Amino acid sequence: MGGIGFFLGGIGPDGHVAFNCAGSGRHSVTRLTKTNYATQAAAAGDLGGIEAARRGAVVTIGLGTVCFNERCVAYLMAAGDAKARVVQRACEAPASDAVPGSALRCLPSARLALTRSAASKLGARRDIDAIAALRAAPPLSSWSAAAATATAAA
Repeated sequence: MGGIGFFLGGIGPDGHVAFNCAGSGRHSVTRLTKTNYATQAAAAGDLGGIEAARRGAVVTIGLGTVCFNERCVAYLMAAGDAKARVVQRACEAPASDAVPGSALRCLPSARLALTRSAASKLGARRDIDAIAALRAAPPLSSWSAAAATATAAA
């Protein structure tokens, strides 16, 4: 079998997932890596400040590692207006190494948990505001209908 069965993470303001910065290939493996400035700034509080974040390397679970098991259940979270554009790009623009979060669209059980403000730039999905409606709706493209879980607190 191989691969992981469950992944929980957030999507960064530049589309990074688990320190897979823009440019990380969708077949990337778990590795020690450097981060870009946007990721360093977003993670500075957790890594001991911006200088520590800039000097150090991080371990990341690669996108290929996450997506290897097609039965993996992956949840990404995003909150706030600052994430709206990158959420829209990850869900609706063509999948791209420029937005690593878009790589998870290959997983049939991938889900997003979004605040209303993070979901505000989504097309047809942004008006869905009830979990019951999401569960009853047919899948929207290869990204699950649950991608519009915009019912979390705004």
